[in-house]
Amino acid sequence: MKIAIPRLPVLAAALLMMAQIAFAQEPPVHSFQQLQVKPGQWLIVRAEDGKTARGRVVSIAGGQLDMEQRRWPFRKERRVFTEQAVRRIDLFDSTLNGTLIGTGIGVLSAVAIRTTCRGWDCAYPYTLSLVLGPVLGEGIDGMINRTIYTPNRGTGVTVSPLLGANRRGLAARIRFGPDH
Repeated sequence: MKIAIPRLPVLAAALLMMAQIAFAQEPPVHSFQQLQVKPGQWLIVRAEDGKTARGRVVSIAGGQLDMEQRRWPFRKERRVFTEQAVRRIDLFDSTLNGTLIGTGIGVLSAVAIRTTCRGWDCAYPYTLSLVLGPVLGEGIDGMINRTIYTPNRGTGVTVSPLLGANRRGLAARIRFGPDH
């Protein structure tokens, strides 16, 4: 049996999931002295060594950012970052609104499926839309965080080797200064 899903609700749900309202945001600062964070705020720090840390701000003074991370099960770990060791800092945004939007889209999809299809053939897509809506909403919203710090570095080129079973080559990354 072929399931007929109305196109308008599906299109509306897809547009809502992809829509991102662009608010006027301040550009990221380029020094820790300009960083406007308060103790207790959640940050995502991407270090120069490629590691990412999530935690609460304990203090920021001079060229050092002191953060506290939770470790399983009930431990807390303090980390201190210097300006030279940080590639980017993002302000952590709660995923609650994304979860709620995803839940709404999942429920709308389930209603659309339920109104067009009667029977056990629709049980799987009906249940799937109710489960995947909140999960996808939270996942998409979790990837959206505002960058508040990037280092003030000039133009540079990074070259890395690409080696694999069937490939050999170079990957180049060109970095422009913050004005470009």
